[in-house]
Amino acid sequence: RDIIVGELGGANAIRAICHYFPIGQRILFIDDDLDRFYEWDCSGNFTRDSTRLAEYLDDGFQTIDDYNCGSFTFSFMTNGHWLKGKPFKEFRPFLMTGGFFGTRNDPAMIITEHSHGDDVVRSVRHIERYGGTLVYWWAGLHSKYGKESGGLQSSGDRGDVTSAEDRL
Repeated sequence: RDIIVGELGGANAIRAICHYFPIGQRILFIDDDLDRFYEWDCSGNFTRDSTRLAEYLDDGFQTIDDYNCGSFTFSFMTNGHWLKGKPFKEFRPFLMTGGFFGTRNDPAMIITEHSHGDDVVRSVRHIERYGGTLVYWWAGLHSKYGKESGGLQSSGDRGDVTSAEDRL
């Protein structure tokens, strides 16, 4: 397959992705510092290196299509105590973390001006249009956030963080 290279920076990469793929195309946005998929079963047993990510992705895209949910993500909870009583998946107002979300291509919903706070902007847009996002409570991806070379911490794409936050 060809590799499509966008400009440096998270916002620029997402812009390039959205402009490359057709409107309505299923797109999964995944940070490059995610290194393994984990999940909890209904008995509270933790699987550190689950091989079932594809099942979640299929279910996520099917569910957002069937119920017009707009997007899906994982809760990224690693403490089973906080998961007690949570359903397998739930549609609700929730942060669509910039590190992982699935949606259909809609540039007006996905593209943001800055890389810093982009997940907040996208989340608010989805709350306003759909009422929230689909969340998988019992699964997530482990991140090496800030430990790898590159990424938001070194791209220079943050700009003036205080001004960006004030605008948000």
